Parts: sequence; structure tokens; C-alpha cells
Amino acid sequence: MSAHRATRHAVAALVWVGVALWMTASMAAAAAALPTTCGGLAAVADAALPPGYCAGIWAASAGVPRGMIADGSGGVLWVDRAAGSVVASWADDAEGNGEGGGGTIQRVTVVTEVGLSHGLALDARRQHLYASSADTVWRWNYAPDQRAPASGQMVMVRGMPTGGHSTRSLVLITTGGSDGGGGNGGQGKEASWLYVQVGSDANVDGRNETERSAVRALWLGAVADADSAAVPPGGVEWADLVPVAAGLRNTAGLGVHPLSGVVVGVDNGVDNLVDPAVGGDVHEDNPCEEVNVLPPPPSPPSLNVSRSPPPSYGYPVCWSEWRLPESSTAGVGSQHVWPSFRDEQQVDAAGAPLSTAWCRDGAGGDVAVNRPPAACLPAHWAPLGLTFAAAAPREGRYAPPAARNGSAEGVVLVTAHGSWNRAVPSGRLVAEVDLPSIVDGVGSGGAPSAVVSTYRVLFEQAAAAKAASGQWPIRPVDLAWVADGTLLVTSDASGEVLAVRYVGVGDPDDPSAVGAPTPVPDEQVDTPVGGVNGEQEGSVCFPPSATVLVRRRGAAAGAAAVQARLDSLAIGDAVLSPAGPALAPDAGDSAAGAPPPAAVWSPILAWTHKDATTPTAYVVLTAVGGAANDSVTLTLSGGHYVVVVKTSIAGSGGGGGGRRTTYLATARSVRVGDTLLTPTGGATVTTIGRTIRAGAFAPHPASGLLYVDSVAASAYTDAVHPAVAHGALGVARVAAQGGWRWIGGGGCGEGGWLDGEDSHLGSWGAGSASSYEATADRVAATIHHALPTACP
Repeated sequence: MSAHRATRHAVAALVWVGVALWMTASMAAAAAALPTTCGGLAAVADAALPPGYCAGIWAASAGVPRGMIADGSGGVLWVDRAAGSVVASWADDAEGNGEGGGGTIQRVTVVTEVGLSHGLALDARRQHLYASSADTVWRWNYAPDQRAPASGQMVMVRGMPTGGHSTRSLVLITTGGSDGGGGNGGQGKEASWLYVQVGSDANVDGRNETERSAVRALWLGAVADADSAAVPPGGVEWADLVPVAAGLRNTAGLGVHPLSGVVVGVDNGVDNLVDPAVGGDVHEDNPCEEVNVLPPPPSPPSLNVSRSPPPSYGYPVCWSEWRLPESSTAGVGSQHVWPSFRDEQQVDAAGAPLSTAWCRDGAGGDVAVNRPPAACLPAHWAPLGLTFAAAAPREGRYAPPAARNGSAEGVVLVTAHGSWNRAVPSGRLVAEVDLPSIVDGVGSGGAPSAVVSTYRVLFEQAAAAKAASGQWPIRPVDLAWVADGTLLVTSDASGEVLAVRYVGVGDPDDPSAVGAPTPVPDEQVDTPVGGVNGEQEGSVCFPPSATVLVRRRGAAAGAAAVQARLDSLAIGDAVLSPAGPALAPDAGDSAAGAPPPAAVWSPILAWTHKDATTPTAYVVLTAVGGAANDSVTLTLSGGHYVVVVKTSIAGSGGGGGGRRTTYLATARSVRVGDTLLTPTGGATVTTIGRTIRAGAFAPHPASGLLYVDSVAASAYTDAVHPAVAHGALGVARVAAQGGWRWIGGGGCGEGGWLDGEDSHLGSWGAGSASSYEATADRVAATIHHALPTACP
């Protein structure tokens, strides 16, 4: 080896060590930047939430807290499964601060009964408290502000089948739309029905198991019947309850929207799915966890209502798709037959063979045979609880549902307890799903016209901490609002009740004020797991077919730019990029006739994925905008940032518009109606989908930004805390200024630093702008791909 080449290799090694040290320091800074307090509470370690939100420990040493409800008088009640008890708790200071927050949590055990495990509901009007074990539902006399032991225990439901899934979730329903349980905000002002849920006995039960995997209803009497005389002494047998819904494997989370009366359930799907017909072992990403809209109570209410078969949601015969290989996918939420029923040639009551066609169109689409889900969540999240909120953070702080024409508006907040059988654990978070999208999609016959597959994460483990320490001790179970607008979350694994609070740090849309990354689902990986790269649209960027406008390295002055696929790019090629800081590029003005946003040509300095074959999960964003109402479609990984535009209010000078500003949002957090930055100004998102494509490419232009398929995207993802300076890539920029450049394939043995003897970044043609003019990139940014990742 020549002395010159040895010197080059030594310098390259030093530069690479510098990048590694920079990233290590950045990750340490990110961890140090995580908050230690939350609105007066001790902060939950390693938690990630949207801008302006934090999570604190409201009550420690809470036993094994499971189901929880607010009592309507400033306190909460939770089931302690370890003690077989119901605990009433409240903060002793006016600020609602919990332990460690300037106050203490007062507690009293109001009920003790062997086997109490999960279900809890409160009828505030009648002053009755309900709780359940695996085989019995009890009722006690209890006033919302009692905070003392309950009395008058009475059996309400008996003879529920035991074994298998043992939680028996409860929710109180009123014909007027209020409720009193399930952690969903309302307090059962005039509850007339009690919904009771029993899950499956096994992973996949036989079709002759008819007493399980169901929701049934107990009639509590007319509203004026304060002592619930409709229920006889000794209670009602489970078999005699009114059937509401069947085919629900384990709908542990039940809730009714307190204004509209819409009943929502979240169901836990089967495990260990292996079927050659859909790709073999597909259990890592299938089936989805279902969000279902359940039927309202029967009318007229009576113990003698018709016992006709209720609508079925498919289990055990059918399951709902989340992610299948491209060769076998039918789309998120599509129904497939469980292989044993097909292979054993089982038939339905009419003699029709049980098959995937039957699951999708049984009895001519009869939803009594099989009703598909209204929404899907990622496989094995294990949703156990839900509540409702008025709005998402972008529209304002989360809050309990507000009266607005009695409609089902806002979002459903869902807990994900977490997986047990995935190579990469999933769940351990709280997510939200748009409620109108769920309800509006369900037609008069109860069948959804389309399955909702978009969601946003409110609360989970921070990515930097996840990478450093692995599994989180937090496992969310249930949710309840308290009067000060705090959302409480039970975590059984850590034995705590947590508080999610809005503390208003900076502009909620201002990434420079963000104290935690835009939250993302738990499957944040860059190497193939279960045959699909970037689990749940992780952080692997773009498919190889995505296109950019490029000026080739070394092109003659005046040479025209060309539209090129990502898999055709080379180091030093310059791509069209938005101008301005990497976290808040310039968006121009919104006034009619205003010039388009400024743009620069930015050279590619590095690659971290150059993989043409591995199946990879992506989000697909379709938007419409511009004078000609042109449509653009961007396909990218869910954890990848895109540039979203917001328009400020015009000043007193008017002019018909306002100054447009931008912020970064992960692809999975984008919603229909958001505006994406384009070279001509902006395009409004009209549809959001999911797909699996072969390959993954991650180019890194020096500016940290690029237009991909005519939509502005960042070169970065959410896998590292956004307080990390995108200066981590600055090492590469500095090296490139000196004529050095990194080539190669993301640490896969293909790369290395070359100096000016071997190559130059060259000329990009007339009118180009050097990427090094982008020194305005002083705003903190996420830099996930500055270091090579593992080879696929």
C-alpha cells in the first residue's frame, strides 16, 4: 500500500471515528434532555410524547393496577389484581399533583373480593359500583365522592365460563348516550344496560364453543328504577344475558362515547399464525388488532328480548390482515380464513365451505356471519383499554370529549399492553385513532365501507432509550380522565398510575421546542425481521422506484436536470432540495401569485440503505395541490419525516394570505387534510395507505432535505432524539468540502472515504447552489442515518 493511500485510510478512519463519537455524544445528550419532572410530578423515565406533553408518576406502589375509572368527584378507582380489591384514590392538593409532586395520593380500599381482576364500572346516578372476576359480576352501593368502603354486595351475573382469557370487561350503557365505565370519561348518569365481555378459551377455539368470545348485555331496569329490581336476587346466568356481539376473541377494551352513544371495542388477535397460502410464518405482523364498532343495546329493553344470533366479528374462523407479503396481501383489514378450518374442509350451517372467500363474503356479505373491523392496529399490541378525547394535539391539547352536536367526534385513545411473541417487541404505548373515520365508515348494516389503518402514538418509550436499554417496564392497561384535564394510565408491570399532562412547552407545532421525538410504534428496526424490513414502517426511507430531480455529478454547465430513480443515484449527484434549515425549510407565502418556495441543489454525501430486494413496509401519502390540482404520491417508511406546512394569520396589511411556516412530521403521523410542501407550494393529503415494496434506499444530501416524488422530505427519521444536531452529518460535509466523500452501502462492506485524488463533488450545472451554503441548518434535527446500519 502506498504511503499516500495509507494516509488516506488513516484519515478516513479518523473521520469515521469522529462521526461515531459525535453520534454517541448526541445520543447521550438526547438522553440527558429527557425531562425529569412533569407538571410537578416525577417524570416517567424514557417517555416520548408529542410537543408540550409529558408523563409523570401520579401514584407509585399501586399493586397491579388494571381497569380504572374516574369517579366524577376528582378521584379515580382502580382494580388491584394482586389484592383482589378496588382502590379509591385522589390527590390531596388542589393542583391534582400526585406523589412526588408536592402532594400525596390518598387511598382507601373500597371493595375486596377474591378474584377481582380487571372489569370496573360506576353508575353515578344510582350510586352503584360494579366489578368482575372470571366467573362473577358484583355490585355494591357506592357514591362518587364516598371514598370509604362500599356496602350492599350483590351478585349481578353468575356462571361465566372460566379458564383461558380471564378478564371480564364491563361498560354501562344508557339509551341517552352516557356511560359509567370502561375508563371512557362519562359516569353512567342513567345507565340501563351493563355490557359484559368474555374472551376465548384458547388461542383458536373450535366453532362449537358458543359461550365465549362474546359481549352480552344485562338489563338493569328502567332509568327510574333506582334499585335495579330488574335483576333478581342471586343475579342472572351468563347464558341468559342478551347477546350483543359474537366472534370477538378477547375484547378487553370496551367503551361508549359519552355524547354519541357509539360503542367501541378493541380486540386482541390470535397468535402463531402460519399458513402457506399467505406466505408461511406470518405471525410477526398478523393478524391486526381490531377496533370494532359494536351494536347498541337492543330495543325495547327487556330480559325477554329476542335471542336471535348477534352479529359476528369473525373469530375463530376469520382473521384480519395487518402486513402480508406483496404476493399475498389483500390490504389492511382484509379477511382471511384460519388455515385449520379450510384444511379440515369445515362448512357453515348452510353447508358452505369455510374459506377466505366465505370470510369476505359469507352469506352474501351478511354481517351476522362475519363483520370486518372498522379499524386495524399493529399485530400483537394487545390493546386492553380505551377512552375518548376531544381533539388531537395539533388541534389543541387532548381533553375529554366536548359537547358538539352529540356527534362522535375526536379520537379514541387505546392502550397497547405489549407483545410476548415477536422477535421485535411491539406495543407498550398509548395510541389514538380518529373516531369519525371509524364511525362514518360503518354503514347502516354495521359493515365498514373501508378499514381505517392510520393511528398516532401519544405515549411510548423514547427511541434513544429504547436503543440503549431495551424493554420498557411500562405496560399500559387502562385510561381515565380526571377533572384537571390529566389523563391517567394504569401500568400493571411497573405497579404505577401514570399521568399524561399538557404543560405547553413552546408552540406545539414548533420542532425546535420539542422535548421528545414524534412518538412512533415500538417496532423501530432497520434490519429484516420476519421477512419485512423496517417493522411497521420503521426507519428505512424510500423504495428504489421513488424519483428525484437530479443534476448529475460532473455535468456540463447548463446541462438540464433529469428525473431519476433513487436506485440510479451516485455519490456527488445533486438533488433538488427545499432551501432553509433542515428542520424548518422555507415555504414561501400563501398569497395568490406569490413565488414558489426557494430551492437548492444538494449533493448526495452518503447512503445508509441501498437494498433492492428486501420486502419493506411503507406508508403511502397521496395529496392534491397547485393551480392545476395536480396529484402527488409519496411512498416512504412510517418513521421518516416529511415537511408539513402551516399558514400563519396574515398581518394587518392583508394581501389574502399569510406567511407559511413548516415543521417535520413522521409519515405515520400525517393525517388527511395536512398540507405537504412541494416545489410549487403545497398539496393537501387526500388519502393515506400502506404497502410493502421490494427494496429500501436512503440517500443523504448535505442539506438534510430533498424533494422525493415532488414532495419535500427530510433525510432523517425519528429513531434518535430530535435534540441531536444534524451536525452529526456535518463531519461528512466538512470532509466533502475538503474533497473527501463517503461511498458505500450503509456499513455493509461496500463503503469508504475517498479523497480528491479519486473523485470530486464536481459541478452541478448552471444556476446550482452549493450544499454548503445550507449552514443555516443550525436547528436541532434527528440524524438516524449518519452511521451505517446492519446489513439486510
